[in-house]
Amino acid sequence: MTNKVSDCQSKVIVAIGRMDKQKGFDILLNCWKLLEDRYPEWQLKIYGGGDSSIYEKQISDLQLNHASILGRTNDVQSVLCESSIYVLSSRYEGFSLTICEAMNCGLPIVSFDCPSGPAELVADGVNGYIVSKVGDIESMAKCISNLIENEHLRKEFGNNSHQLSEKYQLDYVMNKWTSLFNQLAKSKIQH
Repeated sequence: MTNKVSDCQSKVIVAIGRMDKQKGFDILLNCWKLLEDRYPEWQLKIYGGGDSSIYEKQISDLQLNHASILGRTNDVQSVLCESSIYVLSSRYEGFSLTICEAMNCGLPIVSFDCPSGPAELVADGVNGYIVSKVGDIESMAKCISNLIENEHLRKEFGNNSHQLSEKYQLDYVMNKWTSLFNQLAKSKIQH
């Protein structure tokens, strides 16, 4: 677990992932279009490797002034700690390491309930929001808006994220495995 966490006060929303249709950055940019004019002091920053030209064109077409594609970063922890909200807009996902990293850095999470992953990491209404239908930009925008407008809630969800991230830390997981193997070995000896 990192000691470096976000104070959830910067006016930055962040998303991280490769520039791929699966990650739903096109959906996220459409969602941001609903929010940008209401919150002109806030920025959406998207990090990730790959060809970003389609998203840069979408930013231009939507005339977004506070959304940017920033390419890869070698310092994910700093990027997350300098943000206040983490958004996962994926159409489908496995076990999301970026959600774990964002939780570890004390960020509230907003994610679609895409197949297999985010709903197991994000406790809706505890450390973030799970939007039940992938692609529902109105619901996602409402969740993001709620966090933008309520600093106390952002900080509470962020603190909860940081605490919940403990169960994904190496020491915790290794202790669980060791305990399981010890139980299995003990039951094998008794039989």
